[in-house]
Amino acid sequence: MIVKAKAISHGKEAINYALREDKMGIFLASNLVESLKPAEILKEFEMVQRYNERCRNKFLRFEIGIAPQDEKKLTKEGLQIICKHFANAMGLHDNQWFACTHQDTDNLHIHLIANRIDIDGNVFQTDFISNRAAKTSEELSRKYAPQQQTQKQSTLETVAGIAGGLLDIPPPTSDYDPDEAALRKQTQKKKKKQRGMRL
Repeated sequence: MIVKAKAISHGKEAINYALREDKMGIFLASNLVESLKPAEILKEFEMVQRYNERCRNKFLRFEIGIAPQDEKKLTKEGLQIICKHFANAMGLHDNQWFACTHQDTDNLHIHLIANRIDIDGNVFQTDFISNRAAKTSEELSRKYAPQQQTQKQSTLETVAGIAGGLLDIPPPTSDYDPDEAALRKQTQKKKKKQRGMRL
């Protein structure tokens, strides 16, 4: 998965674009939103935005690109789970949002539009939002794309096996744990220092 994320001021256009009949595929999920019509969703967002008039870019736009090899494996329910987990991982529990797929390109992608103002009037912090969204999508990719995870794990095991062979560290099993590897490395350093070797 690849995600683009941005705080925007043009919420009306973003909502209309996401829900355009000629572009929209499936309406996947929503949070704290009652309507399915663009104008009514905008009104719902604006009602909450009245609690914080100072914020300029009051909307969040996320575009979640699904890897082509995963498209056929994901059902509507799988896409809904991804949307909900993504929104929760980004901290949008108390924010209004909706998500739908788009069919205007060859690759499946999801548009998730959120209200930046939550139901308590707090502003969603957008510092490094692209980095946070990328990290979240990477975690979801590992969780929901087993083929990709197996390939990454295999590459990691190969590299770790080569490096471990050079340092007399046994290669990790398929249950590779980075914390365990760091602990093992610290133990190796202590043993070498005890033997009088400098690193």
